Amino acid sequence: MGNGYALHASESTWGVPPASGWRALEVNVDGHKTAIGSTLTHKGLRAARGAPSSTGRRLTKISGTGSIELPGSSNGLGILLRAAASTAASALHSGGTLAYDQVYEWTSGPPSGRSISTEIYRDRRDGSFDAYTYPGGRVTSMEVGQTLDDFLQFKFAMNYRQPIRHATPPTRTPVTVDPDLLYAWPDATVTLTPVGGSGTAECIESFSLVLPNELDVDDWCLRSGVSEVQTITGSGTWSGGTFTLTVLGATTAAIAYGANAATIGAALVAAGVPSGFVAVSGGPVGTTPLVLTYDASLGNVAAATIDTTSVTGSTPAASVATTTAGVSGERHEPMRAGTPAPTGALAWRYQDPRYYDAFVAGQEFSLSAVWEGDEVIEGTTKPSLRIEVPSLFFSGDDPEISVDGPTKQALPFEVCDNGTDPVATITLVTSDSTF
Repeated sequence: MGNGYALHASESTWGVPPASGWRALEVNVDGHKTAIGSTLTHKGLRAARGAPSSTGRRLTKISGTGSIELPGSSNGLGILLRAAASTAASALHSGGTLAYDQVYEWTSGPPSGRSISTEIYRDRRDGSFDAYTYPGGRVTSMEVGQTLDDFLQFKFAMNYRQPIRHATPPTRTPVTVDPDLLYAWPDATVTLTPVGGSGTAECIESFSLVLPNELDVDDWCLRSGVSEVQTITGSGTWSGGTFTLTVLGATTAAIAYGANAATIGAALVAAGVPSGFVAVSGGPVGTTPLVLTYDASLGNVAAATIDTTSVTGSTPAASVATTTAGVSGERHEPMRAGTPAPTGALAWRYQDPRYYDAFVAGQEFSLSAVWEGDEVIEGTTKPSLRIEVPSLFFSGDDPEISVDGPTKQALPFEVCDNGTDPVATITLVTSDSTF
């Protein structure tokens, strides 16, 4: 990625980049793109047209796609796993003060409120950066895999709301995540257990697991959104000092009491509110109501707040009222649309026919894959990553001989729901308290 870099943050409102909570993760690729779902063109009955009319053209269903790919590490994965899983929980490891247990379960798909924003800083030839924000990120699928020639790898396939290219890069104060330990194949143990039997730690050459979420990323509707309008009305006498505004979770720096709409709008952008999300009119607040008009795509948003404790005068204050409630239009947050079909695969040097027999007999197995580091976090607690799949059935294959290598057997499998346990569970023991 050259000198470019990527930031990620959990959202409190789908499609609204947060002002804080950004984390810098060292990802492998920049695979984020703007997707045009439909281009409307008009071909009318008119003589001497050499091509469709340039005036009868409109881009619609604009969204973003991408993938976040990074090594499996002892720190930093939580923000992405939380966005992918159905449930997420974090607590101190038993008896510890520095180690945390983070547990992620796949059952019914990620709920509403688990979206993230991804921000890509792409470097120009002259060394400056352009910032592209991809808000409303929903994980459509997560893949994890281990081979003998690489680190453990995670890939999160993403779908986003309409991307934003900033005229000026926003001000961020990200936390740079130190991965601490990158898991690799010498750290791994994969155990296969026939249901009702005893497990065997197998000598395999590769492992992969794909957990799709079956989200409806094409949930558009024939409805124009309604822009939310909020009015901030001052009271008392304002004669000096400063105030701050909090809009869409972003709090401005101190604003002079007599600032006009343009100055207040610039302060919001500087605080991290994307340009174009909020139009500011009216003001100064102390004498004229200030009006905030939100982009219709945001729908109903939380009310802005104003802090006037640093304004001087005679009992200066201000109140915020929603004069028009917002209604989201066009596109909705992607939610579960169907039943996922998780799959995986193992590559095994053939030793005996037990897994061929299990394949043709339709025998049910469970799988446990564990990576554990050598350095302790505290006491005897080491960082680890554990993947549990309680129910799987092999979908092939026969052992295969080779003229230039040992006999191998591919073991693709289908993951099933046994009606009792989560379809899959990932547990991290980590020193990272954020997830």
